[in-house]
Amino acid sequence: MKIGFRVPSLRKRIAARTSLKRVIRHNLGFKVPRGFGWLTNPRRAAYNRVYNQTSKGCLVVVTALLCAAGSVAFLACGQAAPPTARGQDTSGVPASPAPHTPRISYQIVKQWAIPNGGYGRVIVVDPAQRSEAGLLAVAEQLRRDTKNDRNAFAFIYDQRDAAMLRDAALEERLSKADMKQHDDHMIGTYIRNANTGFHAVTIALQGVNGPMRDVPLR
Repeated sequence: MKIGFRVPSLRKRIAARTSLKRVIRHNLGFKVPRGFGWLTNPRRAAYNRVYNQTSKGCLVVVTALLCAAGSVAFLACGQAAPPTARGQDTSGVPASPAPHTPRISYQIVKQWAIPNGGYGRVIVVDPAQRSEAGLLAVAEQLRRDTKNDRNAFAFIYDQRDAAMLRDAALEERLSKADMKQHDDHMIGTYIRNANTGFHAVTIALQGVNGPMRDVPLR
């Protein structure tokens, strides 16, 4: 999983906009509405949700520099700079578990280093944590455990066997039964990205094929 800025590729940009698959989907009426990826390919949608929150395009830097230059020029004229718009998640009020919650134990079944600091993990929690309150407590524990890391994200499962199937599930190399086992027991993700300021837990109490809810964290 990539963390930080994406490397631009003109070849990939052109290929993505001229592929036969894109022409068929857009021109023959097979394209599903935006946001319906959870119906067509929930595993890929789960991966993309994490990827889009942990990485940003290089043009973000250019835009920020241009905005900063505009603000400086505005101040030079003796006027207050216009307020900077900040994107906010309107799906819910930012939430944070109680600061003195007891320690929540979990098992790390896979871990990898993030290039600009921190770690990605696949973790397994007790099935008793399969509730909104339980996953918020897990998120708080992860926040405490990774407080010295620049970035952190975790795929959360409540069954070890299902967690061990993650890589094969993303590559769609599983049997139908194994895929169902994986999907039923992936119950959330935790993301804290110092580059973007994004900090949230995704709750999927019915697995990746059920409804999901992002809960912003402080």
